[in-house]
Amino acid sequence: MDPRLQAIYNELNAVYDPQRQAVERQRPLVDQEYQTGRTALEQAKTNAFTDISNQSNRSGMFFSGFRPEEQARYTGTKYLPAVANLEQGYAQKKLSLEDQLNRIKLAQDSSARSILQKQIEEENRAREAELKRQQDLQIARMRISASNARSAASNARSAAANQGKG
Repeated sequence: MDPRLQAIYNELNAVYDPQRQAVERQRPLVDQEYQTGRTALEQAKTNAFTDISNQSNRSGMFFSGFRPEEQARYTGTKYLPAVANLEQGYAQKKLSLEDQLNRIKLAQDSSARSILQKQIEEENRAREAELKRQQDLQIARMRISASNARSAASNARSAAANQGKG
């Protein structure tokens, strides 16, 4: 990276770092939300299986107490879709945070390049102005030199004319 661009980028960190930090602070919250959701789903599954066992016991299946088809139905119709939704939401939130960080980086890169471009344009204008000033100075010197040469020639003619009279 161009050292000037890197310097500008570093200066812009003061603007963009707080934005990045705000996004980064959301990461553990998303992870915590996921873990809380996962724990809630596991507890709901445990509660549902307990309810299924209790219903089986009340239905006269006291000794077996186990109804695998009911547990499978719960798992397939409620638990697994809820887990899939939780996983999808978690992935989307993590991608959203990454997207926000990428947008911040892109904005900083764009700002840094724009600032550098303006600096380069300003330097070019200053160089062009200095070149024009030097050219104007050279033209002025040439005019002065030509004027001095004409004055010297005129003085020499006058002196020669005066010597010829005398």
